[in-house]
Amino acid sequence: MTKMIRGLYQQEFVRPGIIRVSAEALQLARDFAFTVGGRYVTAVDWAQDITRRDKGSSTATQIGPCMMLGGFERAEVPIEFLQKIDGFDYAISIPEPIWQASTERLIVVDEGQPFQLALR
Repeated sequence: MTKMIRGLYQQEFVRPGIIRVSAEALQLARDFAFTVGGRYVTAVDWAQDITRRDKGSSTATQIGPCMMLGGFERAEVPIEFLQKIDGFDYAISIPEPIWQASTERLIVVDEGQPFQLALR
């Protein structure tokens, strides 16, 4: 069961095998992992509410809920939620009500999304 804190979902990792990741989305995650280094576990993460402010701008743009890439310290990801493909470790963190509402349970690249990821 997903817990809510002040109207926002609490961090919730998804067990391997529940949500698939397309080859293109997995490559984005690998590229991200290369950029941040091996200290973190790359995660496809559900953000409940994102506001973006461009560098040098005083105006913020409300994006709302979306998928994005992030990183967690290894100790923050319980071992049973760590996913592996071809030697690449990653995690998926999406609240259960969100992934249960998806029809395909598939993470894909979608250039129309703010961080290029979508759950189908």
